[in-house]
Amino acid sequence: MHVEHAGSRQVYLWTHVIDVIDGPSGLLVLVDLMGYQPIPSGSLPDGVEKDQLKAQIKALIEDARS
Repeated sequence: MHVEHAGSRQVYLWTHVIDVIDGPSGLLVLVDLMGYQPIPSGSLPDGVEKDQLKAQIKALIEDARS
């Protein structure tokens, strides 16, 4: 998973991502025991529902572990 913000860039291996959960204003991708990357509902691509993206991320995590 590649995450970019102004002035920073992180890369997380899907094999090390713990889970993705519903947060109060979007999704939270749990990248370790104390860290997460938020995906705000407002930043979802057009036509993509939160539940659909959550299922896709969970599939990526499972595929990386198998």
